[in-house]
Amino acid sequence: MAQKICPTCGVVFERKYNRQVYCSIDCKPKKRLIIGDKKCLVCGKEFEIASSNPDKKFCGLECRRNGRPYKKTCIICEKVFMANNSLAQYCSKDCSRYNPKDIKFCKYCGNKFYNRKDKDTEYCSLDCRNHDATVETEIGHCQYCGKEMKIYPHHKTHHRGKYCSVKCQIIGGSSNTDIELMVKEWLDLHNVKYIFQYNFGKYYPDFYIVDANIFLEVQGDYWHGNPEIYKLEDLNSQQIDHMNRDKRKFGYYKKYRMKFYELWGKDIKNDLNSLMTTIKELA
Repeated sequence: MAQKICPTCGVVFERKYNRQVYCSIDCKPKKRLIIGDKKCLVCGKEFEIASSNPDKKFCGLECRRNGRPYKKTCIICEKVFMANNSLAQYCSKDCSRYNPKDIKFCKYCGNKFYNRKDKDTEYCSLDCRNHDATVETEIGHCQYCGKEMKIYPHHKTHHRGKYCSVKCQIIGGSSNTDIELMVKEWLDLHNVKYIFQYNFGKYYPDFYIVDANIFLEVQGDYWHGNPEIYKLEDLNSQQIDHMNRDKRKFGYYKKYRMKFYELWGKDIKNDLNSLMTTIKELA
């Protein structure tokens, strides 16, 4: 390569490529026009201000991230926050999950709420919906206990308004099986005091014999996997789910030292009288 004289420092150097003019980067003049110095808003360090960016406030990228100079208001929760981006709209990841179109104001209390599933809802909670005097209600009666209750318009659209509580819905809404009816008839015939679908903690035993203080669980042979009929390897997923649920339920009874007996459909249909007599003697 041919030698050349640097126009800045006058040093003779050997060019690395044909168009090289200066011996080093230091000798090469800066294209930016420096118009002054400024102090960094975060670290206080002085840095040069170029004509291309006269509004620069930070000395580097790290100070810019820590500075968060932009004061913004979240479009979802309306919280004031400091952002490092002038286009930021959300204060957090939780707020960014919502769409501004999902924002609504409660018809009763006026509070802001978000709802993605039911776009027709006008209330932020059940309490506001039930306390709104402008909603036209009807007076009805529970189909199980007969208690008087209010029926709202949304009950009709969602096929509700038949029971006053979850307990009445579980007891009254469940259709009794034929083996449950057989056990009921036997208990009524022998004047045994019992409670059907008794509420014991988080479970509802089929029968609670009051005088003996025991639970009776009426088990269908197929759904609960009668071990005398079905082998464990032959059970399907639904039968296994029922068996696992029964194990949790019976473990709960044992935890509180409650006696319980399983009445299988096969035994009930074959000889219910001897089965109930045996249980009566054991109790």
